[in-house]
Amino acid sequence: MAEFFSDLTREERLPLVLTRLFEGYGYRRFRMSKFETYDIYNRHRNFIDGAGVVTFTDTDGRLMALKPDVTLSIAAGAGDVESEKKVYYFESIFRRDRNGELKELPQTGIECIGGDSAYAVYEAVSLALRSLKAIGGETMLTVGNLDFAQSFPAFSVLSAAEKKQAVREIGAKNFHGLSELAARSGVAEAEVDALAAAVSLTGGAEEVLERARLLAKNEAGRLALADTAALFAALSAAGLGQSVNLDFSLTNDLSYYNGIVFQGYVRGLPRAVLSGGQYDNMMRRLGKSMPAVGFALQLGELARIFVSEAETDCDVLLEYGDAPLCEVIRASDKLVEKGLRVRCVKTDPGGIRYTEKTVLSAGKGRA
Repeated sequence: MAEFFSDLTREERLPLVLTRLFEGYGYRRFRMSKFETYDIYNRHRNFIDGAGVVTFTDTDGRLMALKPDVTLSIAAGAGDVESEKKVYYFESIFRRDRNGELKELPQTGIECIGGDSAYAVYEAVSLALRSLKAIGGETMLTVGNLDFAQSFPAFSVLSAAEKKQAVREIGAKNFHGLSELAARSGVAEAEVDALAAAVSLTGGAEEVLERARLLAKNEAGRLALADTAALFAALSAAGLGQSVNLDFSLTNDLSYYNGIVFQGYVRGLPRAVLSGGQYDNMMRRLGKSMPAVGFALQLGELARIFVSEAETDCDVLLEYGDAPLCEVIRASDKLVEKGLRVRCVKTDPGGIRYTEKTVLSAGKGRA
């Protein structure tokens, strides 16, 4: 089994490695249908882009939807209990892009609902790091804390709509746009400058935290920094701190997320392939008073870096010509038993990519 596992490509091996990883930390497989009644998404459409949901009517006249989100389904179904619910999944979500084209987006991830928040956040971030490592190549996880930015007076006086825009400006590192927004809202210039200085901090955790402490305005800000420092100390103690970057401009939907948020990157891909964080805010809006944290890894994005590994269609092209069938079977079985990928053809049609070619003749084979 070990030899078989090692012979798999990275694309084939990744789900097996991640399954073992998630189950090793007590997560259980969660499975769901490709579609659900539209009601669950309609009731909580503030958490997803309603325009992107694909709907249809079933034979009973019910309005159904191809699932546009996994986390919402898991969170909405969680009981309001103290014990943890820890699940992982391999699912596809379905969305329409800006051009209206239907997209299937395969993803995997974990969700931890309830339990001890501090440990659950560390565990989710550490599993995100280990998941990126399982992909292979050069990877980086960027971590932020939404509570730090929200502790600044310039942010707290904004309306809900203005906060959404501020989050977009901060995420885009458009601090000029942030200043213009705050100025229109009557925020003092000094307060805007303090917020901009705070959310522009990025780099190694130790240096960034030291600079951030000098900018913290109140107890809420200092508490957010203490939580962030504790997380990075735990990651360092576990030997996971070397591939983590701290960036206070990392933002997400404030109606959904709070506290620690993070994104994962793989060299060679233009966008984050992993995203997650604490979503206690979403749980409260679902009427559930419990902490929650999780992440999703976009498997479809990884296909771009796995393509190069499939440069050949087979290891051995076995051209058997007029050789007896029994000899063809014996020859191909021996090659397969060695762990090689074999393609059997009567004559080479051309266009098949192989590492080596073996030609059989009656009672005899040659390389």
